[in-house]
Amino acid sequence: MLKNYLKIALRNLYKHKRISLVGVGGLVIGISCAMIVGFYVASQISYDTGFRNHQHIYRIAWMSDNPQTRTPHPMALAMVKDFPEVVQGVSLTPIYGPGLSRPEFTVRHEDHFYQERGFYSADTTFFDVFSFAMIQGNPKTALQVPGGVVITKSIARKYFGNEDPIGKMLYLQVGNEFPMTVTGVIEDIPHRSHFHFDFLISYITLKPLNTGDFYQWADFGHFNYIVLNEKASAEQVEPKIPEWFLRYNDWTGDGKEALLQGRIGFKLQPIAGIHLNSHLRWELEENSSWSTLTIFMVSAFFILMAACMNYMNLSTARLSTRGKEIGIRKVVGARQSDLFLQFLGETLIVSTLAVLFSCLIVMEVLPLLNRFHDFASILPGLHPLQILLGSILLTVFVSLIAGFYPAFVLSSTRSAAMLKGKEKSGFKNAVFRRFIVIGQFSISIVLIAGIAIVFNQLDYLKNKNLGFNKDQVVVLPIQGSPISPQYESFKHELIRNPSIVSISAVSNVPGSQFNQNPIRWEQADRSIDVSEIRVDFDFFKTLDIPIAKGRAFSKEYSEDLGRNVILNEAASKRFLWDSPMNQEMIWYDDEVTRRVKVIGVAKDFHFQSLHNAIEPLIFYVAPDEFNYFLIKIKPVDASKTLSFIQSKCKQFDPHFVFNHSFLDEDFRQLYQSEEQTQKILGYFTLLAILIASLGLYALITFSIQQRFKEIGIRKTLGCSVNGIVLLLSREFILWVLISNVIAWPFAWFAMHKWLENFAYRIDLTIWPFLFSGLLALLIAMLTVSWQAVRAATANPVE
Repeated sequence: MLKNYLKIALRNLYKHKRISLVGVGGLVIGISCAMIVGFYVASQISYDTGFRNHQHIYRIAWMSDNPQTRTPHPMALAMVKDFPEVVQGVSLTPIYGPGLSRPEFTVRHEDHFYQERGFYSADTTFFDVFSFAMIQGNPKTALQVPGGVVITKSIARKYFGNEDPIGKMLYLQVGNEFPMTVTGVIEDIPHRSHFHFDFLISYITLKPLNTGDFYQWADFGHFNYIVLNEKASAEQVEPKIPEWFLRYNDWTGDGKEALLQGRIGFKLQPIAGIHLNSHLRWELEENSSWSTLTIFMVSAFFILMAACMNYMNLSTARLSTRGKEIGIRKVVGARQSDLFLQFLGETLIVSTLAVLFSCLIVMEVLPLLNRFHDFASILPGLHPLQILLGSILLTVFVSLIAGFYPAFVLSSTRSAAMLKGKEKSGFKNAVFRRFIVIGQFSISIVLIAGIAIVFNQLDYLKNKNLGFNKDQVVVLPIQGSPISPQYESFKHELIRNPSIVSISAVSNVPGSQFNQNPIRWEQADRSIDVSEIRVDFDFFKTLDIPIAKGRAFSKEYSEDLGRNVILNEAASKRFLWDSPMNQEMIWYDDEVTRRVKVIGVAKDFHFQSLHNAIEPLIFYVAPDEFNYFLIKIKPVDASKTLSFIQSKCKQFDPHFVFNHSFLDEDFRQLYQSEEQTQKILGYFTLLAILIASLGLYALITFSIQQRFKEIGIRKTLGCSVNGIVLLLSREFILWVLISNVIAWPFAWFAMHKWLENFAYRIDLTIWPFLFSGLLALLIAMLTVSWQAVRAATANPVE
């Protein structure tokens, strides 16, 4: 029986080649999209699941009116000691530069110098919590050696080639050379991890170098992770933390009361949920979100449903061509259930073929998608059985969705009417066909409107006035280089070049992360958190940032170095003073409490991405804490100017690695996720339009075939070409117009929710929706009219 079903299914596919190609091709496109998005979703939800006991690993986060991921260094190991539910713990942190920036460090190996960023430090218990695969060395002792460093496989190959790296020396340039002995080599950090590093240094090495509070309970500056035992849960442990925490911290007053009442406190975040659910201050890396994932999943589901609708529509439209076959089968004793299973089986065969073709396509397409980093390394993390099971479930799902209704319609027809040729599909299933076409074009219109709004929002982000001039500004890392302490001399040499407009030195580059600490007006009863940036005297001039009140820093005032500060408008507005000028502030600057005086208020500017509102910011002149030069150059002969800057860098530091960037390009990188969403949504939109157009093309072709005699008679009786084209087209055009009415509310709701991710966003106007409707209408008219004109201009005799 199965052989018979297969033979009949292939025969019908071959008999109606063009329409079969449309139906099967649409299924292949829809299934391929579903597979790719399925792999992507599997990749996203599997972040940090490769660790041993990952389901019991939690990160400790601090929740307040300004929640963050960093907590005190001793916390994790103290919880191991005091909580029976906690079996392991580790504290870690990236190695920051001044201002908690993430600068590049120079590393020397023999006579070669490299610029590296991926430096982390951690407790000796790191590998007890995170089960990264160690290739060489002992994970129990690798971080117990003072001066030791664990490196990744790629770094080992980069520095040592095929040599054994254990015991070899690397030298970190941080003013003086800091020697590091390689004590271990691990596999490269998996892509699906919420943090990545290349060099891991033990706190045993770094703690003696820090005499402040950085490793004490008072400093919320580290990332703490704990492992609970199998019987414990976060819900059991979290309520116990406040009172326990106060045993180590002598908090009094409002802070203690808020902690005990739960207005502020600690939260245990499951490590496997960080990538999609956590968007706090000081995330180790940019996370994704369920909203982005939902857009992809819904888009792929819509495309798959559009493809299934195509197949349903074309199957029911072919009812009249299979009338005699169905009638004879019923006459010779076939029951309705037998015919139902036959037609459903035919769809299963077609779906299986479509899935096989889709697998081949996906295998070819996935490597191309690896240029989007979120798509990289999808397949290696999936077991072959998972892929096989997913393919089987997808085949069954498509078969049921695409085949159930056609099988029901075809099996329930009357045998006598079919044998006489009186059972037609054109009228009986007209409502169903209308529903299918309307559904397909509704999906296309939603996606077209979505891509238009994403494009407009991205264009808005790229072109919005940020409050400063980021064009033609070269960002040059200098942290740890001999150039840094000589920055005045270096600056003097550069500014002599007429192609260099202005130069400034900063601790943090706009667009990157900024350290935050509290400031308090002496007459106020509360403090506010402000972001911090160390600048030189030419910062506001270099970036064209206006001063709203007071003045900018100047070398003519001695107190501007180490005493006076400038606030942005967002910080100034947080205090109820008549005027901010010359007001005294107390600034709790990490380990130093400073008494500072406000000399000016800078106009607000977007020093971080437009996902966030402008936060309070304080400016302070501190030459010892500069990590970067900002060099504004003229656009003419930029390559020549860069060569000049590089030559001067080599003059001051013969081993300097010239890794520069442009500030405007750095800001574009902040919206890389949105750009990827736009591209992928664009591809989905094109596919949805293609499927809908192919389905419409097949239906109008089939409709014309059934109405050949009618068209010939109408032409013979004098009907014009335009009249026949209008006759054949008006019904389909009406369906597309109805699709607009259905699609627009869905598109508005979905994009309104997506835009809520941005503090600064476009207003939703009617134009993207009108554009989507008109474009869908134009595509439908072109699809239908082409075939209608061919039929209308044919010889009536034919």
